[in-house]
Amino acid sequence: MLVTCGSQQALYLVGQAFLEDGDEVAIGGPTYVAAMSAFDAAADVEYIDVPIDGNGMDVDALEARLRDTDPAFVYTVPTFQNPSGTTMSRERRERLVDLADEHDFLIVEDQPYQELRYEGDHVDPVAAHGPERTIFLSSFSKVLAPGFRVGWLAAPEPLADRLAMLKEPIDLHTSTFSQHVAAEYLRSGEMDDQLSVINGVYDRKRTAMLDALADGMPAAVEWTRPEGGMFVWVTYPEGVDTKEMLVDASDNGVAYVPGFAFFPNEPRRNTLRLNYTLADDEEIKTAVERLAETTREWL
Repeated sequence: MLVTCGSQQALYLVGQAFLEDGDEVAIGGPTYVAAMSAFDAAADVEYIDVPIDGNGMDVDALEARLRDTDPAFVYTVPTFQNPSGTTMSRERRERLVDLADEHDFLIVEDQPYQELRYEGDHVDPVAAHGPERTIFLSSFSKVLAPGFRVGWLAAPEPLADRLAMLKEPIDLHTSTFSQHVAAEYLRSGEMDDQLSVINGVYDRKRTAMLDALADGMPAAVEWTRPEGGMFVWVTYPEGVDTKEMLVDASDNGVAYVPGFAFFPNEPRRNTLRLNYTLADDEEIKTAVERLAETTREWL
């Protein structure tokens, strides 16, 4: 295990350690934008788009792409994915490990949201099925405090040693003070209470957003219904450009993240991401009503 300055540093180290110009990386479409930024900082990378559906990364589609591609690794956020909010099924996680064995690639498993579950059953991480093939990343940012910048990675010892050597000239080590604070908090036994509180709050806000979407959005618009995490992914009919629509939405007093930025190659411009964790319940209701008003003007 290696403690990092948030899991973002871990992504950067993975890129520096395992990528060279021209390498291929299999990545979800859509996927976490800052992961692509970290990999792009390391090398001129070719991305293999793998569709995301209601059960997470489509591993059958990945298998088909592996017939004519050779990724250095597969990057996945398998639980409450950013930006879609979807969770990869256990069967797909097991099959992903099988494919890693068959085609000799690493799996970079990014799990910052796994503790933020509000309904449904726990799904074991990919690393539980194939620890020798997986670099597992996580962080205190989503469950304690983002300002501590304390994350970690777990990997087979030779890989962890390689990543530690790359980290040392960057910052020598992650803040000792922040590590001590996080360690003492874990030892105190209060983390379970903290998770219970924030999961209760986020569950209520998620419900408020899903209810507001159901009440106000036109029937032509679709969205995910996450069992946890922070995000709802909204899909509009073809022809609606949510980047252009954002101008009108902002004039109407509501903002979102246009979906095009989450795709490495062929962006779906008719998508957007909503986050329900910051605003209060009434603000969520008002914001979705305003988004629905803007939406009706664009359909």
